[in-house]
Amino acid sequence: MTSRPTDYKRHYWAAPISHYELPEEERERLRVHVKDRLTAHCLTQVWLIQQLQNAGLTTDKSELCSILAGTRSGPKVDEILVESDRIITAYDDFLCAVDKKHSSLWTKICKKKS
Repeated sequence: MTSRPTDYKRHYWAAPISHYELPEEERERLRVHVKDRLTAHCLTQVWLIQQLQNAGLTTDKSELCSILAGTRSGPKVDEILVESDRIITAYDDFLCAVDKKHSSLWTKICKKKS
């Protein structure tokens, strides 16, 4: 019998010491909110996966699809949903800031043409 080395790096997610434990209603609300916001902004799940990886959370298409379909639960799911909501809220805030800047610019351009 051979023993496994103890100094290898795990390439899969392991729950941090303090992980999220969302109530079922909150998990469902976040799941629907994330799906709706992705659709509203014409963003893909691949985009979200890349943003999650930038935030330090590793996931793949099948896992994210299962999470958004509501067929997975657990601490990793809760953490991904909370982080996804944070990412999409930041994206919303960015679009609002850009929209305000461009709408005032657009108003100035329209006034010059009149």
